[in-house]
Amino acid sequence: MVNGAEYTVKAFIRNPDSVVYMVEPGIFIVSGPPEVILVSSPTTQDLQFEGLEKGLLPLFPSKVYASKENKSFVRTRPFDREGFTLTPTFAITEFKAQGQTLPEAYLSITPRSYNRKFADFMATYVQLSRVASLQGLQLLSPIDKEHWTTLRLPHRMQGGIDRLVKLDEQVVNDYNNKVSVFGYP
Repeated sequence: MVNGAEYTVKAFIRNPDSVVYMVEPGIFIVSGPPEVILVSSPTTQDLQFEGLEKGLLPLFPSKVYASKENKSFVRTRPFDREGFTLTPTFAITEFKAQGQTLPEAYLSITPRSYNRKFADFMATYVQLSRVASLQGLQLLSPIDKEHWTTLRLPHRMQGGIDRLVKLDEQVVNDYNNKVSVFGYP
């Protein structure tokens, strides 16, 4: 909802003026947005709104009016729109998954379309390490063994690793030299 926060929709309160069409048993189309969407998350568990179960957060639709004066809209005639500024999702990026432990995950571990010759090891690590157990890990497509075995690190990253190896050797040498000069055990 805000900056990628996650909430679970618990209920809708239908606008009484909307028309409901039954597509088939259990599937309905409603002619307009609901009056309220009730959501919850661990961050709302202590909230209490009068008339609602504890932990539920009511969301109300907002109305946007667009006219020639409103430069964010390019229209010849004014109009208004009412709705919820929510995006329902069923997937998250590895960036959003950082710091989370998921009971199960369905992953597509494929090379990035923008750069197929260099490995994206960090993203792959984050993807694989979010799942609590191997039983909860499902791959959506086979892993291309040739892709992963022929990849190389980007030059800057490899240069950084080489620099760290040299620094490590230098620190060990400096320590050993000081030990031999000052006689520390």
